[in-house]
Amino acid sequence: MALLLRLQESGGQPLGAAALLLAALAPLALFGSLAGRLVDRFDSRTLLVSISTAQAAACLALAFVDSTPWVLGLVALIATGEAVTSTTWTALIPAIVGPAAVARALGLSQAWGTVSF
Repeated sequence: MALLLRLQESGGQPLGAAALLLAALAPLALFGSLAGRLVDRFDSRTLLVSISTAQAAACLALAFVDSTPWVLGLVALIATGEAVTSTTWTALIPAIVGPAAVARALGLSQAWGTVSF
């Protein structure tokens, strides 16, 4: 939301807002299968730490860039990282809660994910 306001403040057009939303949502849909392969191949701790660090760096960079293409690229990078980290956390749920509570934990995870969006 803050990025949309920032785009509007800098004279952004409606097309810029649409591009921002596309940059934030398209990677989640496009990289879902790749994220699943990464989660299956690599250690979850390594994925979570490295991708979260890259996302934090991209968030920090967002504070210092004014160019719309840079903002869109950084937002897409953050969303791509989110595709991998959310898949990793979902894959970890059975190991975290145990087999008896998997259905309930997955349901709560989906519910909170929907509420937080």
